[in-house]
Amino acid sequence: MHLDAAGRTAYYHSVQAENSQEMAQMRRLLLILATLAAVLAFGPAAVAQTAPEEAAAESIDDRIARWTRVLDRVSGQLGDEDLPPAALNQLESTVKQVLGQKTKLRAQVDKRVAEVRALIEALGPPPEAGDLPESEEIASERHALKERLAVPESRLKRLDLLIQRSDLLLNEIAIAERGVLEDTLLVRTPSLLSAKTWTEAGAEFSKIVNRVAAAPERWYKSPEITERVGTGYFGGVLVATLAAAGLGWLVRRRLLRIFGRDPDVREPSFRMRVLAALSDAIGYALIPALIVLIPYGALMSRGLLFRGFGDLVLGIVTAVVVFFAITGLSRTMLSPRMPQWRLAPFGDRAARLAHRRFVLFGAFVSVDTLVILAVWNLKPEPALITSYTFIADSFNSLIILLLAVDNRLWRTPEDEARIAAARAGEPPGPPLEHTGLRSRWWLVLRVVFSLLAVSCPIIALAGYGELATFISVRLIATVGVVAIALILHGFARDLAAVLTGEEGRPEGPREGTSAIYVWSVLLLDTGLFFAAIFAMVPLWGGQWDSIFDRIARVFSGFRIGDRVFSLTDLLLGIALFIVLVVLVRFLQRFLDERLLKPTRLDVGIRHALRAGIGYVGVILAALLAIHTAGIDLSALALIAGALSVGIGFGLQGVVNNFVSGLILLAERPIKVGDWVVVGQHEGFVKRISVRSTEIETFSRASVIIPNADMVSQAVTNWMHKDVSGRVEIQVGVAYGTDENLVRDVLLKCATENEEVKKWPEPSVLLSDFGDNAVIFELRCHLKKIDKMIKTRSDMRFAIYRAFREAGITIPFPQRDLHVKDVGALAGLSGGQAEPRPASARVESWRPRAARGARGSDGDD
Repeated sequence: MHLDAAGRTAYYHSVQAENSQEMAQMRRLLLILATLAAVLAFGPAAVAQTAPEEAAAESIDDRIARWTRVLDRVSGQLGDEDLPPAALNQLESTVKQVLGQKTKLRAQVDKRVAEVRALIEALGPPPEAGDLPESEEIASERHALKERLAVPESRLKRLDLLIQRSDLLLNEIAIAERGVLEDTLLVRTPSLLSAKTWTEAGAEFSKIVNRVAAAPERWYKSPEITERVGTGYFGGVLVATLAAAGLGWLVRRRLLRIFGRDPDVREPSFRMRVLAALSDAIGYALIPALIVLIPYGALMSRGLLFRGFGDLVLGIVTAVVVFFAITGLSRTMLSPRMPQWRLAPFGDRAARLAHRRFVLFGAFVSVDTLVILAVWNLKPEPALITSYTFIADSFNSLIILLLAVDNRLWRTPEDEARIAAARAGEPPGPPLEHTGLRSRWWLVLRVVFSLLAVSCPIIALAGYGELATFISVRLIATVGVVAIALILHGFARDLAAVLTGEEGRPEGPREGTSAIYVWSVLLLDTGLFFAAIFAMVPLWGGQWDSIFDRIARVFSGFRIGDRVFSLTDLLLGIALFIVLVVLVRFLQRFLDERLLKPTRLDVGIRHALRAGIGYVGVILAALLAIHTAGIDLSALALIAGALSVGIGFGLQGVVNNFVSGLILLAERPIKVGDWVVVGQHEGFVKRISVRSTEIETFSRASVIIPNADMVSQAVTNWMHKDVSGRVEIQVGVAYGTDENLVRDVLLKCATENEEVKKWPEPSVLLSDFGDNAVIFELRCHLKKIDKMIKTRSDMRFAIYRAFREAGITIPFPQRDLHVKDVGALAGLSGGQAEPRPASARVESWRPRAARGARGSDGDD
């Protein structure tokens, strides 16, 4: 079926009706806001003048009855066939308005029901059979409360029924709207494969051009112009426009000179780049748009834009504003000639190519806007509309292909650097990660956009011009949204880098990157992603009001069984928990650094106090968050009771470690800073948490030991009661050395060391008579046992030096090998040797001292 002029006109009227409906919704929104403001301003007086509960109950019943009649009327109108889009929008607005009022009223009734149920629960359960009967006063009160509860419960059920009906009606309206959209998109247009269509389009185009060209002359010679203004008025408008253009040129020149991009600045700061971008946006987009709007506003203020000339001027002004906005935004964010001032994550060549594509895109959008505003209101024939739609869709497809297929547009500075290195014969460096513009998902998205762009001209040639226009226009809009999102993505990274003190702009998390920077970028990118999604929803048939309405209903409350959960309360509970935990951590840090540290308390005591405050604070924060979220702990207690056996077995180890951690903090057999030995692990206690204890070894390795092992196993704590301790150093001297001299030297080395305590005094013991030496043992007490290893080394250095100066020898084991059959050894070497008796043998190893006791047998 061909779309005739009457059908096209009806379609345009329906679009205008939709626009008027949106304006009506905006007015209603303003009225609602004004009403809310009045309620907030005069709320106390209004509350003081409320009617009795009986009158309020009657008004609730009246409202329920009125809403029922409204829904019945909407349901009846939906039964009619061929409803226009404007009528469907009106029905949808009505149902949503009623639904919002019902939801608010239901919340009030639900609150009243909860209050009455609380009073009934306060009386306790009724007595069972065989129990003593309750008093007449309690029984009568219970009966009265039940009767009082029956009325709001019935109203609650009626409201739930109305809310369910509203949801069903909204679904029916959405189905009807989709049907109207499908019928509109599947309307057959004149065939573009027919020469007759193009001939009729050419003739109609000639007529339209003549009408548009004659419009200014007819407008100027119209009697309305002569009656309203004289010929001098237009001269004044021209002079004002020229003056505004001159002033704007001066302002832009001054602005760009002060805040603009300076090619001599090699590394501008983020603040300088933002100011330069804003100055470019004002100079290249805002000022030209204001200059063009001055004559338009002057003519509009006197009511001089009418008939076809008014549409032509509106189209020209809008086209110019759109062109400057698109090209100005591209110049602002891409900075094609000065890469050091760029805010978007594009390479140099990619930025220049993208800027040229955006200029081409801005020119096409401007021309298309001019044609739609200036020509479409002249109601051209369907042949011209179809032909122009095909040409516009083809150009749209060409622009999308230029943006999606050309890989040069999607190269980051790293990609261009690697390509330049490859061309110069240099190593390209490590491979880049497939993230951002290099990801496979991004490549798939570009392929999908390219296929849709190619399909638009084909669909138009098949006779479905409306469908081709629908796809191409939304593709262009989606490309614009994605481009703006990419530009803002780079801006967000720069902003996060400045706010967190990060230098440069890394493409992703790397070693040394601040965690605050990573989370800031993640939050900004997440918000940018959802903003882009919300911007594209209405482009592809979605409706913001429907989405916001569903989101608001989820946030306001949703029912699961007999419980009503509010996502807003849950989010508030989570936010309150986070804020309270942050405050607890701040309180811990304040107490540790400002109050406890100046008192010079033991580190373990400070850690125990800090950990205890942290545990109590987190528990209180969790309880307050649960209460704010509206979670009933009694229901959780029932679930916990049912799962207690499984939880007991599954979390036995966790509970054991938790209780052991509390024991460690309370009994304090070990504390933070202690030098402990647990099994094969030795080091200092760094942290005692709920589940485990962290020990840092002397090699700077962290050993995580469960708290249960710390309590059940033997633990050596060198610093439990006192940080001092005793060390022993053994040293051997040769036999025959003056023992008193050895003792005096050892005592002198001990007393001269600063880490050795004066009391108890150092002592020297003769420990043993060894095979090669006499063993002496030096015992001394250190002020701090954690310096034992260093002190031992220093004292050994001192002892070695003092023994050398005193002529004291430190012997070492010596062994002599006695070979009885020397002839055999000489035969192996090829020499002559004196023969030995047949009883020759090889003696075993023995110390020289032992051989000396037996005589000189075996001496060389």
